[in-house]
Amino acid sequence: MTPLIDRLDGACSGYVPSEISEGLAYSWMSGFVRHVIQARLDGREAEVRAVFAVIERQLETDRPGQKLSDESNLAVVGFIEDMQNGNLHLPGSRPSDFRAYLGPKSLGRWEALNGFWQAVEHGKTQ
Repeated sequence: MTPLIDRLDGACSGYVPSEISEGLAYSWMSGFVRHVIQARLDGREAEVRAVFAVIERQLETDRPGQKLSDESNLAVVGFIEDMQNGNLHLPGSRPSDFRAYLGPKSLGRWEALNGFWQAVEHGKTQ
């Protein structure tokens, strides 16, 4: 599908996307996030860490102040934002459980998304 998806699938294999998700990167990513959540609940710590390392390496490829590449946008909007979505988490899992896996670049994006959604919640965006 995309190089990022190939790397993520290699880091935490076993995710089988639905037919609807096939060929749709952001839909694939939502299902994959659920897969990573389940991997953590199953104690597959090395795989979860490997996934977050892939995300961090992807974000390191972009230059500060420039528009995100399509792959990095998929990492942020597809993966990180979905990981923050409490509706995608299973019982026994919360978005904040995954904060510890973030590297410096992904943590910055995580915090920026939190700030954005808090502003939306308080009506401070246009």
